[in-house]
Amino acid sequence: MVEAIGHVWPDPFAVAPPCCPRVSFDEALLAAIVGAAARGDRVHFDWLTAEMLGGDAREMLFVALENFIRARAPGRV
Repeated sequence: MVEAIGHVWPDPFAVAPPCCPRVSFDEALLAAIVGAAARGDRVHFDWLTAEMLGGDAREMLFVALENFIRARAPGRV
């Protein structure tokens, strides 16, 4: 998931940089797209990311997020 974000995100991506005591736009967007992927809501995911990512990048990121969520599901080893 981290590799996919680094590959497709248009700007360098950082989570909780020391200079920003508040949630950044990128962090808020990441939380929203993870939520959309967790619900399997591709329409909302595309709506959130369409302005900054092309179709191939959105597809790769959505699949990476789904795989991450599936791997982190409760009860999995």
